[in-house]
Amino acid sequence: TQEFDKKVTIVRRHYPEVDSTQDTIQEHLKDVSSTRWVMISADTQKGGKGMWGRSWVSPKGNVFVTFALQLDTSM
Repeated sequence: TQEFDKKVTIVRRHYPEVDSTQDTIQEHLKDVSSTRWVMISADTQKGGKGMWGRSWVSPKGNVFVTFALQLDTSM
């Protein structure tokens, strides 16, 4: 368990459609820090990815999200 003593800002980038939220978040990793996390969301994905390389069915009407965060490990 880790307690946070500082505020974390979550920056959300939403897209109507992406190939994959995991691929899209790669473009935003430079914006991530221990106090600034990034969330990518999309209404649909054309090439969603599941565990172990499986494809992910991504019909409209659901929400698809990937987070990038950096924890302060100096504790």
